[in-house]
Amino acid sequence: MDNNTLHINSNFFINSYPRFIKLFIIFLLFAPFELSIAQENKPELIESFIAFQTSKKSGDKFYRIMVDDFECPYLDLENILKDHLGLTPKIDVSKITCSVDIVIEKSVFRIDGIKGEYEIKSSKKNIKQSFKKAQIIVHEGKLWIQYVLLSQWLPVKINWELDRYYMRFIPQFPLIKEIIKNRERTRRTDRENVLNRKKINNIKAIKPSGNFNTELRLKLNNSYTDNNSIDDRSISYFAYDLNSDIYEGTFKINGLYTKATGSDPESSVRWKYKREEQKYFHLFEAGNIFNTTTALLNPTVIVKNGINIKRLPKIEGISGFNFEGYTQPGTEIDIYVNGFLSESLKTIDGKYEINNFKASGGEVVILKFYFSDGSSKIKMYQISSDGGKLIPEGSWDYQLFTGQEDDDDKEERYGFINLKYGIFDNLSMGLHSYTYPETDVSGLEFVWKPVVGLYLTSEHMFSEGTMGNAFAIEGTYLPSSFRFETRFIDENSPIIDIQSSEKKYPEYSFLRYSINSAGWYLRCQYTDSTDHMKYESIIKKKVMRNLTLSTENSLKTFKDNTTDDFKSNIIIAEIMLRKHNIRLSWNIDTYQSLSYRYQPGRDAKYYWSASYNRYETNNEYDAFLSFTYKFGDFLTTQISLSDDYRKIENSLEGIISGSKGPEKSDQYAMGTLYGVVKTPGDDKSPSIAIEGATVMAGSRRAVTDKNGNYIIHGLPVDQRVVFSVLPSTLDVGLTPKQEFNVFKFRPGTIIEYNPIFQKTVGIDGVILFDGTIPAGAEIYAHHIETDRVVATGEIDPDGFFVIEGIIPGLYNFEIKGIRKDDAVFEYLVKGDEDWISELKFKVKTH
Repeated sequence: MDNNTLHINSNFFINSYPRFIKLFIIFLLFAPFELSIAQENKPELIESFIAFQTSKKSGDKFYRIMVDDFECPYLDLENILKDHLGLTPKIDVSKITCSVDIVIEKSVFRIDGIKGEYEIKSSKKNIKQSFKKAQIIVHEGKLWIQYVLLSQWLPVKINWELDRYYMRFIPQFPLIKEIIKNRERTRRTDRENVLNRKKINNIKAIKPSGNFNTELRLKLNNSYTDNNSIDDRSISYFAYDLNSDIYEGTFKINGLYTKATGSDPESSVRWKYKREEQKYFHLFEAGNIFNTTTALLNPTVIVKNGINIKRLPKIEGISGFNFEGYTQPGTEIDIYVNGFLSESLKTIDGKYEINNFKASGGEVVILKFYFSDGSSKIKMYQISSDGGKLIPEGSWDYQLFTGQEDDDDKEERYGFINLKYGIFDNLSMGLHSYTYPETDVSGLEFVWKPVVGLYLTSEHMFSEGTMGNAFAIEGTYLPSSFRFETRFIDENSPIIDIQSSEKKYPEYSFLRYSINSAGWYLRCQYTDSTDHMKYESIIKKKVMRNLTLSTENSLKTFKDNTTDDFKSNIIIAEIMLRKHNIRLSWNIDTYQSLSYRYQPGRDAKYYWSASYNRYETNNEYDAFLSFTYKFGDFLTTQISLSDDYRKIENSLEGIISGSKGPEKSDQYAMGTLYGVVKTPGDDKSPSIAIEGATVMAGSRRAVTDKNGNYIIHGLPVDQRVVFSVLPSTLDVGLTPKQEFNVFKFRPGTIIEYNPIFQKTVGIDGVILFDGTIPAGAEIYAHHIETDRVVATGEIDPDGFFVIEGIIPGLYNFEIKGIRKDDAVFEYLVKGDEDWISELKFKVKTH
């Protein structure tokens, strides 16, 4: 290159400088846009309109789309994501990119039109896929996407019918609008359950009306053992249990007679009378009963001919507390207590505060957070149980106990007097006095619940110039709980002499902690006394539905330095199947054990089990095999074999009761309910027995026979049992007149109950609306007297509806889903006809 050439080129650049500057500026301004639209084979789009529907909800009969030369639809991406899928996309038109989170799927979806690539990220998969760039384009300043690409990228099915120009969207994830609608439906059901619960609580329980009913259970048992190391031995015993319902109380007596080879016969008889819910006391007991314990005193003494009177039932103290915190703005919060909806609220700025909320000890409170993106989470709390030690504010309680030690060679008597007063709802005080043989003890007790999930007990006792103090702290915060106890007793105090097991030592501390969450269970327990220290732990994990792994560890060290420490480490694996149960237990230092049990079913006539054990200390083995067979409901035979012995045992067990009493011995001392189910009768049509109706008593059920009769044995006693008839099992046009009934049985009692029914009315009609009725609109029949929705019906696009199962009474018919607010119409259903036709409700847009 010479100088002349260089001179010519220099002049060319100098003279052309303004033109290069202009071209460079134009390139900077328009290059991104030109690049974004310079896509290969960009189609020419034409405006068109189609019938469009999202899931079950109607969209638009004239929905605007763009089509190419082959009439393939392109959709407005932002409109589809925001208005029809309820999502919040991040769109950059200049870069032809879009990103959207589907929180309910825990997935992120991104698409890039310049790269021709879309991406799906989730915890389960990570996908990248290429596509033709012409499938997403910029048009009218927006992104338009071909419907085929949209269904590939997002979890949405799209049905396109060219002949009808009809498109239907079927999202494969819940839409936020559907979630909100389902949530409202669930809340409505929950609110009705709360109302039903209140009704049930206000219903006076039906009790047995008879003053005398008796059941007698008998058992005869004989076992014969052929032992390799000692003489063969035969043992026989005869046992009986008598239960009588007398004057609203229960009298029980049981006896045992035993005769073994080479021994004198032995016999024993015990009795007890119990009566509850009387005017001046809740509980009265007499006979062979247990004595009462306190924080410091826990003697295991059974007295005979004793008496125990208590004024109040066991009450778990009510706690008032607050929930407060911060969450996402617009979050809805539902509060459930023991599974029942208590309150609902919606946050505006994300701060929530629930004041003066009250719940009883032992109850579980659940806060359900529903976020605006469709996701949700749950927080659980359990109100700490105070063991019935707290009583309501301003209430007082007393307990009297006395009895003779259950030993024929002794005549000593025990006595206990306790007075309690509720100072506040969370603070109670008690005074008590014990009389033991040669020992009198007086005490003062305080129970305080300062915060939710925590309560403290302190007890101070005096005896013959000596003193004992006890303190206990217990807390429950789901999924964990803990308890700490410590005791200080003068080593010369007579209190020590009436303690039991580890609690008899002068100084005693106890700490327990447990947690149960996500299939894991952990419990740790530590005990420290003047005699020894002990540590115990259990760790359990439910690996699969039928497989559980666990470990149990224990260490006990003695402080006198003369006794060897004791330790145990056990690993357990258990497989629970419908018919099979396999258990492997391995004590690292002592033994290994494998056991197996087979039972064809719950009502099977037979089952058998086997086990194999190996002992590390002497390297010995043993095996065990057992087979049990039931001959009917009364006779059972069991054969057992092992290395050391062979044993056969026969058991004959039966029950004698009234004509409607239980038929099996395992239903002894429980409740029996029976009756007949018939249609309502009048002068024109007599009542007819209803066959196949299902009646429920608590969790037990029975189906009526051809005569309409039902009977349910084995119902729980001394608690409220809810009775109902399932409406779905009744004839059309028939419903129970009383939705619920409540019974309370005493042991061995029988109640006859014949439910009463009434006819229902069907209604058809039309909603006269000056607009378009959308799909999913409904009409609710709200019965004003019972304050519940009796029935619901769908409203056709033409406004027609049908409702069945309406009982007579005054109603609010609520029209939902037509406009923003509900339209409500009051109407009286007289019930003098079987069907009401052509009912008309006129609804205006505004």
